Amino acid sequence: RNVIDGILKKLVADIKQAVEKTRRSFDRRIYESKQAKQTLESQLRDVHLLIDQLEESIKNTEKAIRDKEQYLKLAHTRLDIRHKRPNVELVYDAPQKRLIEEIREIECEIQRLQERLNESHVRLRNLDRDKLILEKDIETKTNTIFVDEVECHEGLRKSISIEDW
Repeated sequence: RNVIDGILKKLVADIKQAVEKTRRSFDRRIYESKQAKQTLESQLRDVHLLIDQLEESIKNTEKAIRDKEQYLKLAHTRLDIRHKRPNVELVYDAPQKRLIEEIREIECEIQRLQERLNESHVRLRNLDRDKLILEKDIETKTNTIFVDEVECHEGLRKSISIEDW
């Protein structure tokens, strides 16, 4: 009888130790999940900030393109007026050469701005994709924390009662 009582006491102690070890593991997992969720939320805030900055940059670049296009139209108009001069005044001189150079410079600048705008749109799409992934990950972490903390740890695990032998 004493041997059986000793075995049962040892068994109860082992079970209590296993329950405590599992509880600590749950606590650690819940803590790690909350830390991971906070990290994801911080990354999401950073992504939102980057998206806002990039959208502002896109607006500014689009405005710069529109402004340059107005200058380009003006330069083309001036060049057209020079081409309509009467006979003797229709010469290829330094001002006309400079006007042609200015048109090329403006066209290059517009092309450079357009490339920058396209790159910004690609980065914006990538950031939007990253934002969706982060939001999904945060939702998953929130659900994980709920299941671990509320349903398992506070619900099922607290109902475990082991009586001393």
